Parts: sequence; C-alpha cells; structure tokens
Amino acid sequence: MSEEVMKYLKPGAIVPVDVQTTALLVNALREALAEQPAQPYKGIADHINQATNGRMRIDPVTGDVGIGTPSQQPAQRPWVGLTHKEVEEVWKRVEASDFRDVVQPFARAIEAALRSKNT
Repeated sequence: MSEEVMKYLKPGAIVPVDVQTTALLVNALREALAEQPAQPYKGIADHINQATNGRMRIDPVTGDVGIGTPSQQPAQRPWVGLTHKEVEEVWKRVEASDFRDVVQPFARAIEAALRSKNT
C-alpha cells in the first residue's frame, strides 16, 4: 500500500470525507482483496458435520437437524404441482361463510393436495 493510504490507517488518523480520498481508499481496499486468495465460506452446518464426523447434520434450507449415521439421500423426485382442474376441485370442497374464512382452509387444502402428490 502506498504511503498516502497508510497515513489514513494509523490509529487516530483523520480521514477527510471527499471524493479523492474515498476513491483512494476504495481502490487500495480492492487491491488488497485481490491479492488475497479466495477462501470458501464454511457455514455452521459444515462445521457441525465435520466436528461430529457426519453424525449430526443441519439442512441449510430448512434448518432441520438430523442425528445418526450418515446415509444415502434418496433420489429427489421432480415437484408435481396441481392442475387447474385439481385446484377447482379443492376450492369446491372448502366451505366458508365469508372470504376471510376461505383463505386459511383453502391454503391448507392446497397444501394437503400437494403433499399427497409429492410424498
């Protein structure tokens, strides 16, 4: 780093807030970062998996914790949605007195229909 940049990095240094100084410091930071080799981030799930020799796993999406011996993951099936006709059939099964009463039961019915198609 240049002498000019180093003077702003000393404890108690007064750094002017202007375009030139900001550009100087940003460029110096970019150069310093470019010199460092990229390190992949190991999330907490990776650390726990490694520390427990694979016996404890955290799903990075859901946060679910699995404890036990590592096992083969089953092949993931493609997601199957509902057709327009199936949505209409679910809608007809939901009974409610007004619109607000419809939303929750309809959402739960859709959820159940999707679950039955995808499990």
